[in-house]
This record gives sequence, C-alpha cells and structure tokens, in this order.
Amino acid sequence: MHFKHFLLALFVVTAWGVNLTVIEVGLGNTPPIFLTFSRFFLTCIPLIFFVKKPQISWKAIITYGLIMFAIQQFALISGIHAGVTPALAGILVQAQVFFTGLIAWLFFKEKIRSWQIIGGLFAFSGIAMIGIKMQGSATVLGFLLVVGSSFAWSIGNALTRQMRIANPLGLVVYGSLIAWPPLLLLSYFLEGPDKIFHVLQNLNMAAVATFLFLSYVTILLTWMGWSFLIEKYSLISVAPFSLLMPIISMITAFLFLHEPLPSWKLIAGALVLFGLIIELTGKKLFP
Repeated sequence: MHFKHFLLALFVVTAWGVNLTVIEVGLGNTPPIFLTFSRFFLTCIPLIFFVKKPQISWKAIITYGLIMFAIQQFALISGIHAGVTPALAGILVQAQVFFTGLIAWLFFKEKIRSWQIIGGLFAFSGIAMIGIKMQGSATVLGFLLVVGSSFAWSIGNALTRQMRIANPLGLVVYGSLIAWPPLLLLSYFLEGPDKIFHVLQNLNMAAVATFLFLSYVTILLTWMGWSFLIEKYSLISVAPFSLLMPIISMITAFLFLHEPLPSWKLIAGALVLFGLIIELTGKKLFP
C-alpha cells in the first residue's frame, strides 16, 4: 500500500474511533434514530445539488444506501443506545473483518495469505482481551444490534468492491439521499414528533458541532476514503485497518471522558498494532 493511502486509512479509522465516543455524547440529548437520520440528511443537503450521480444504476445506489448507511449506522447507534459502550462497540463491530474476509474469499476469489492469518491472530487476541475485560458492559439487544451492524458493513464493502466507483463523493452523497428518508419516517413513528421537536428547539453550539462532526467528518470524508481504498486494494488488505477503532475509542474516552486506561488496555492495543503491522508488511517478510 502506498504511504499516502496508508495515512488515509489511518485517518479513516481514527475518525471512526473518535466517532464512537461522539455518538455516546450525542445520544445524551438526541434519540438514536433521529441522530442517525440527521447525519445522512446533513451529508446529503446541500451537496446533492452540486454533485453528479455516480455512473451506476439507481438500484445499486439504493441497495448501497440502505445497507451500508441506513441499516449499518442505525444498528450501530441503536446498539450504543441499548447499552453497549463505545469501546465495546468498537470491538464488536470488528466482526466485519471476518465477514468481509469470508465474502472476499467466497465471491471475489481473494486469497488469504499465511501472514494475514498470523497478523489476524495477534490482532484478534488483543480484541479478545478487551472483550473479556469488558464482560457485562452490553445488553443482549445491544450486542445483536452492533454485530448486525458489522454484517451490514461487510455487505457494503462487497457492494463497493463490485461497483468499482471512480467517484466516491457521488456514492456517499447519493447513498445518503437514499438513507435519510426511511430513517426520518422511523424516527417520527417510533420516537415521536415531540422528541424530534424537543431536539430542534434545544439546539446549541455543542449539539450543532456534534451533528456536523458526525455528518461531514465521519460520514462524508471517511466513507469517501474507505470507498477509495476498497476500490484500489483488495478487501482483505483494507478491512483489518478497522481493528484500530477500539484502540482509538479507548484513547478518546480516556482523553475526553476521563475513562481509566489500565495496563491491560495498553497491552491489548500493542497486540492489535503488532498484528496490523504483520498484515501490512507480511508480503515482504513472507514472499
């Protein structure tokens, strides 16, 4: 992987790691479905009036928008709302690495190399350590929602790979156009207009900053970058970068929410980083 693309991947997963903590903060004042809706509405409007539709069918855009954006983000945010901590959500959603690898092997005939297995074992040992230490910090519903989010993410990865989009900005903007209307309807009927109006009537600078970050940084910029990387490289080589998400989330929670950072978290983070290094350099070490 080219160094500038490596930096792009780091930016994407760092933003997603921070995103988990920001979502928890946002849920303090905003219902989960309406929070999900607002992200895609702001990503779509006003860019939809200036960005050209990608050169793919509306069927492909609708499928992508519903699975990768509406379902995946709805399940993730609802899982956090149901009691999954941001750090644990960052761990559970890593099931997408396994799902994506399986899809890449079955449908795209991508080969899984020995160093990728070795690196994956190191990385998942760190993830498992975090999961064991955080037992009891998730409800069954929250667990199922976040794992469901990871499966939707893996399907979205496959759709992105299959479409071979040369215009990731158009894909994100038009995918957001598909995502927000059903989310708004769900919010209206399940959460109720009173809660929606309460959020709108009590907007302040902190809430606006949260909405803007969750829309333009962690949806627009990151999914553009992720789509570009998947189009350029194999699914198996890109997906493991997301293993850094829980590490970034723990660091963010430590810095901004003052959550403790004991030694076991540092050891787990080192295992994940070591596994990722093997994933990235294995081709040279094991030609």
